[in-house]
Amino acid sequence: MTTYSQIQTDLDKWLIRDDISSDANALASITNIAQAAINREVRTVAQEAHTVLSLIGRSVAAPALFMEVKYMQLDDASSPSAGTLEYKAPEMLRRDNTYQNASRTTFYTIEGDGSNAVQFTFAPAGNASTPPQIALGYYTRFATLVDGADTNWLLANHYDVYLYAYLRAGAEFIQEDVLEERFAAKFTAMVAALHKSEQRKRQRFGSMVAYGNPRGVV
Repeated sequence: MTTYSQIQTDLDKWLIRDDISSDANALASITNIAQAAINREVRTVAQEAHTVLSLIGRSVAAPALFMEVKYMQLDDASSPSAGTLEYKAPEMLRRDNTYQNASRTTFYTIEGDGSNAVQFTFAPAGNASTPPQIALGYYTRFATLVDGADTNWLLANHYDVYLYAYLRAGAEFIQEDVLEERFAAKFTAMVAALHKSEQRKRQRFGSMVAYGNPRGVV
């Protein structure tokens, strides 16, 4: 299985250096930059997570490693369409009449909680006696690699994405502009190929089908 140690070894080999993987500060800086790029650009099935939020007040903290919402709906709704929650910008959510007056949870927004963390805010607020249950589907970020034996699904199955992210960051670190541009292009191409592969995984060699009224493609 491909591990963080392999990344470190290949970083020196591809950049024709012998001093990057042995420099803890340089390696940590390159890792942080590469991981940030991966978290911004990569979305895979393996990153999907699902949970149920219990809304006892106005807001609920986002799960650990949260990056992006896939769906948000009432978990106990009698029908999926009736239970789907719609997103509103924070300022628009507070202007809406449902912020204070509504028979069920209708809208949500995403905002900071004042302590450098992310939270979901709902209209109207929940209550402690019978808190609405909110089904949340979301993308998680890959944890940052720290120890040599560390690995994850992306590193094990799509090593090229990790490698080119590290090489781009490494080339920037050693101020090799031509190499940086080359590896940046490779990273972009590998991410695009990965997303195409993930889409094919969903479709199962079939065609997209429209359902509902109005008809939507799923």
